Amino acid sequence: MKKLIGIICILAVLAIAGLVFFQGGSAKNFEETVRVKKSNPSDLIGGFKSFQSPEQVIEMLKAAGLSWTVLSDTKLSAKDSRPEFSEYSIKISKYTDLAIEGTLELNFINRRLYKAVFYPSNYDAYLEKVGSKYPIDFLKQKSTKATETILIEAGENQSGKYIQWVDGPLENEVTEWIKRFS
Repeated sequence: MKKLIGIICILAVLAIAGLVFFQGGSAKNFEETVRVKKSNPSDLIGGFKSFQSPEQVIEMLKAAGLSWTVLSDTKLSAKDSRPEFSEYSIKISKYTDLAIEGTLELNFINRRLYKAVFYPSNYDAYLEKVGSKYPIDFLKQKSTKATETILIEAGENQSGKYIQWVDGPLENEVTEWIKRFS
């Protein structure tokens, strides 16, 4: 009887380990298959590029005489066995793009800029200007691929109406990490 219980316990452990492995739940598997290691930076908004570090962005803001506030700065504990996942985001009030003022939020994952969200003071005028710069008619569609890796989306949330630029491979990394490890 003890042998049977022992075998059942071993099979249960192997089944659980196999389930984690086949779901891609291991940190090694994530690093090998999902983590974006190298990529060419892509243009986001106003000279900002995906993959810039917070320090590079802050130097740009200082050079432009702009101030910012930190919205979030989170990191996993050093004891956490999951792959790295740190988020950092800042808000720039009175930011101007295409001659329209608004609020800009910049989001970083693992010290790489991956998303810029702009809340223009004149949303309709800004949509028109963005629509003339990129091949998109925001009346017919809410998003488009601006480049091979950058998606531009129009939307509305609790902060207001916005246009955002997102680096697709980096956003996929965030989504996959959340699905596998949160």
